[in-house]
Amino acid sequence: MFLAVLCCLLWSFPISSGHFPRACASSENLLAKECCPPWKGDGSPCGRLSGRGSCQDVHLSNAPSGPQFPFRGVDDRTSDQMKNGSMPMFADINIYDLFVWMHYYVSRDTLLGRSEVWTDIDFAHEAPGFLPWHRLFLLLWEQEIQELTGDENFAVPY
Repeated sequence: MFLAVLCCLLWSFPISSGHFPRACASSENLLAKECCPPWKGDGSPCGRLSGRGSCQDVHLSNAPSGPQFPFRGVDDRTSDQMKNGSMPMFADINIYDLFVWMHYYVSRDTLLGRSEVWTDIDFAHEAPGFLPWHRLFLLLWEQEIQELTGDENFAVPY
């Protein structure tokens, strides 16, 4: 019964199709710290007139363990990786790259905080979540193949 309720609950959440606008990932926009690309639907910045989004200032916390990076002792803000926005750290990826990254992310070591890493178990493969996680993974993969081929009857046996 619990599994049926859990499946219904998870199925009710829509998959997000939002993302960081590619137009905002250029060196110029990162240096200017402003990007409100016009949406092609209505021409308004960030699709404001259609209710799709709005342009807002981003306020970062100056706390040593702020909400944008809560791992104590592993603060990446000190390494100046972005070089003041002059070197964007974005890559053009395809669907295959996204699925490889998703699988890698789920099977990686567990971060416990304070630079502690738990390598004893892989929660995607050595835990009760193996079947539900891989079923969802294959359903998403199947959906992408259906969109690519235009065949909504395509199915992966599981």
